[in-house]
Amino acid sequence: MAFRWFRQNKQATKWLYIGITIFVMVTFTVTGAMLDGLSDDSAERVAGRFVTKGGETVEVKAVDLRNLSYRLGRLSGGRIEDEGVWRHIMLETLADEAGIVVGDDVLKRYIRSTLLQARVQSQQEYEQFLRMLNLSQPAFEELMRSSARQDLYQQLADDPPRVLSEAVYDRFKTENEEFRVEYVAFVDDAIRADLEATEPSEDELKSFYEDDMSAVRKANDFSTPERYGLDAAVLDLASADSAAMRALLPENQREIADREVETFYDSHLDRYLVEEDDAASDENESEEGESSDDEDEEGDEGADEEEDVESYRDLDEVRPEIEKEILATRLINTAVGEYNTLKFERDRKEAEEAADDSNESDESNDESEAADDGDLLDEIAEKYGLERVDFGAPILLEGIAELDRIGGKDLESVRFLPEGGVRPRHPTDDIPYAAVVRMKEKVAAEPKPFAEVKDDLPDAWREETAQKRAEEAALAFWDALTAKAREAVAEEVEKLEQEATELADAMIEKDSVEDDEQKQAIRDRETAAMKPRIEALLAPHRGEHFEAVANEQGLTIEATDWFRKSYRSTAFYRDEEPSPAKFLKGHFPIFETEVGGVLGPLRDAAGGSSLVARVKERRFPSPSDMTLKDRSAAEMRVRQEVDPDYLMRRFGRASAFDFEKLSRELRLERFEERAAEEEEEGEPRN
Repeated sequence: MAFRWFRQNKQATKWLYIGITIFVMVTFTVTGAMLDGLSDDSAERVAGRFVTKGGETVEVKAVDLRNLSYRLGRLSGGRIEDEGVWRHIMLETLADEAGIVVGDDVLKRYIRSTLLQARVQSQQEYEQFLRMLNLSQPAFEELMRSSARQDLYQQLADDPPRVLSEAVYDRFKTENEEFRVEYVAFVDDAIRADLEATEPSEDELKSFYEDDMSAVRKANDFSTPERYGLDAAVLDLASADSAAMRALLPENQREIADREVETFYDSHLDRYLVEEDDAASDENESEEGESSDDEDEEGDEGADEEEDVESYRDLDEVRPEIEKEILATRLINTAVGEYNTLKFERDRKEAEEAADDSNESDESNDESEAADDGDLLDEIAEKYGLERVDFGAPILLEGIAELDRIGGKDLESVRFLPEGGVRPRHPTDDIPYAAVVRMKEKVAAEPKPFAEVKDDLPDAWREETAQKRAEEAALAFWDALTAKAREAVAEEVEKLEQEATELADAMIEKDSVEDDEQKQAIRDRETAAMKPRIEALLAPHRGEHFEAVANEQGLTIEATDWFRKSYRSTAFYRDEEPSPAKFLKGHFPIFETEVGGVLGPLRDAAGGSSLVARVKERRFPSPSDMTLKDRSAAEMRVRQEVDPDYLMRRFGRASAFDFEKLSRELRLERFEERAAEEEEEGEPRN
């Protein structure tokens, strides 16, 4: 019966056959694609490889890389970069190789910490959290176990290197060795007190002033100050024309960017603050006709708040002023540059002419140069439309700030200019002028006449005489110790001195030196070269006679308390008042001197004394003297020696486990083309 229907309805049968054929073809096509996909070799493609520390090569398939990237991305709440996935894989492999195992108890604590950070507090929220990540509970726990293993591996690797207490104590005792030093001090103030009753003669004062006074004291206290003669080419911003300035500038400096105007406005905002009187006037005008006698208190408070708001002029309103100041600054800089170029060329030309004409006097050269400098500034002023101003006779430094129109404290830096040198003066909030400022003349500081200062000299004479006598007394004590030490090794010293003489004579004879001064210079040179060997003989014996020589000269020997080598780096040392003892506690050569060794003559400028010192005792602190702070400091330095990267890792400035370092260390190779092909295929296979 069914076949009869097909025979009777041939047209319908034809279309049915066509539909069945299309359906079968589509079905076979889709099925074939699915089979091709399942049998595709992408599952076997290698995305990259690396070599573990143990030498094992690890290959990562593209599909595994993609699946892990998907899971990590879900866990982190976004797409994770390939470098992050590779870092995860490499750290996981290193943790495996190191035998890192994370037990269930540790995993639970790790998961609990992660969930607390995600604010997941109940089982229901946990299930919602997993659904949001699109991860099953086993998959989530496996990722957590892997992360915990990696964290543990990094902590173990990043832990400070293990050090023994013996090494820590050795470092501590070396850095904190204790010393006692005895010394003879010649204090300036004590000698000066004896000089108070002495009134120097006028001849003594004159000799001291002219020959012996320190150059620093003479320059600071007894000399006329340096003076400066200045002139300038000045631009008044009030009368300056922006278009004219723009035309004088090079083409590449004529345009002013909006960003430059905005930056200038922001940095000078206080200049554009609207005064309170103006703001109040504007507010009154705007509120006229709107106020009423029955305003409530709330309205009054609101008005008071509005009055406290600062108001500034609009940027568009002040733009012309800003552009004019920027153009003026550029113009002055251009003028300074052109002046320097012209001056350089003129100086070079004059130097060449002077070399060719040896008869030209230095005096005429100087006068010509000064005239040329003035002419140059005239030329610059005329070209750039500047006003020439001469500030007259040389003035003191403090007078520069008071100069008409361009003066200011910041202009005092002109004192560093050589004669003929120039510097720009830019406009400021208080000075609406720009200028090219020139050092026309510089009058050097000169000592004042003796007659003018002789009444002020006695105190300076006493102070410097006291210092000189203290230094001489210390040197005399040192020389006496040296003489005693020489007696103990006289024969050895004489041999060395004879050797130096013979070497000098041989050199004189070899070079056929006839001039007496040259002969003496050779002898002095050989004697100086022999001094270190002689000093090595004398040094151990000076300390043997320290007490005896001090007693012979009627000197008092003082001693410091025990102090640590590290004391000089503490705040206690910095806060201690200057004294001979403080000076010795911070004098580094003491820490390299053996017991009995003598140092001197030493000068304590801060405390005002001259000293000769002997190291009396040295000892190491005991372990019980090591405080917790001492141990921590010593331990850190020992660890730094064992592992130089320790501090960098500890303070987060470097990591041994970032992608770049790991990839270099494990020789990672990534096959980018295959990785790109895999990424184009879309979602990973789960």
